[in-house]
Amino acid sequence: MTPFRRGFTLLELIVVVAIIAVLIGLLLPAVQKVRMAAAKMEGANKIRQIGLAIHNFADGNNGVVPVATGDTPFMLILPYLDHGDYYKQVKDGTRPVSSEYVMRPYRSPADPSLTDPRSSEGPASYAYSAIMFIADGNGRRPPDALANWCPDGASNTIMLTEHYAFFCGQSQTDFFWLKRSSPTVFSTPFGPRTLRRSSFADVGDIIPNAANPPTVTFQVHPAIADCDPRIPQTPFSAGLLVGLADGSVRTLNPAISPATFWAAVTPAGGEVLGSDW
Repeated sequence: MTPFRRGFTLLELIVVVAIIAVLIGLLLPAVQKVRMAAAKMEGANKIRQIGLAIHNFADGNNGVVPVATGDTPFMLILPYLDHGDYYKQVKDGTRPVSSEYVMRPYRSPADPSLTDPRSSEGPASYAYSAIMFIADGNGRRPPDALANWCPDGASNTIMLTEHYAFFCGQSQTDFFWLKRSSPTVFSTPFGPRTLRRSSFADVGDIIPNAANPPTVTFQVHPAIADCDPRIPQTPFSAGLLVGLADGSVRTLNPAISPATFWAAVTPAGGEVLGSDW
């Protein structure tokens, strides 16, 4: 005779469901932490690859860096990021205007603004230093030679940063690698969409005025509606990923002082970086 098997009582079922819910609640933050750590590692690798492409461009062009004169630096280095065919099609005018091309080297895996439904071609989650790549409004340009870029030291100069691609304040401030930056209208110290403010000094050291640095540095995972297009944003709570002029990548602590941060932005300011660097 088969013995009778008693099923779960309602109370037992509720207890089991509650235990499962608690376990899921404990597991989800750990999973999210692992995902963000992986995204940060991927983002750091992309910045490193962009920095190496800039150096390889200079090595292949007699030391001349990819200064923005007709194309953005991000456009010029595409052949050094294994996108030479795309670059050739754009330059030859053979690429269909309506085509969409996801340029993955310039898209951060954690950029919350990249849910935008518009064309996937063009957005950049990374920004280059305007002072190092863009001419000023008088037609003057940074030094061509890589060796002349950073009198302050390549390991002490920020060349690349993270930056939300879309909707920082208004759609006109979207960051694109495909479009040329105007040399006469600057609103931030970082490109591709980069402006110049009258309070900055000349092109040799335009950002910032060492005697009166800006009071802000960068934003840590701000809401898209709250991001400031004048400064970088990072989706990572640990701090901002930056690429230095020597090709290395590091994370800047959110508590870094404005004086230290902006001193690291200038390649020729002669500033001594603080202990929080």
